[in-house]
Amino acid sequence: MTSLEDAEARIKRELLQRSKCGQSGHVSKVDFVLCEDFESVMIYVDTADELDAACACFDLPDGMPFDPEQLQRQTTLAAERLH
Repeated sequence: MTSLEDAEARIKRELLQRSKCGQSGHVSKVDFVLCEDFESVMIYVDTADELDAACACFDLPDGMPFDPEQLQRQTTLAAERLH
């Protein structure tokens, strides 16, 4: 089971790698999309120069409804700059 924190850590590593390669690591938008299994969620992160620059999947905890607004409040990715 992958947690939101694990998915965010993966995205942060991807953004850091992009930054090291001279690409933007600045998060301009974060989207949460419920997967077809209704149990997992994809996080898509846009940067200044690329849509869906990084993504990762995590499992919703048992009994937790999909609430993208709540996830937006929980995420540590919003408007984060990685160098």
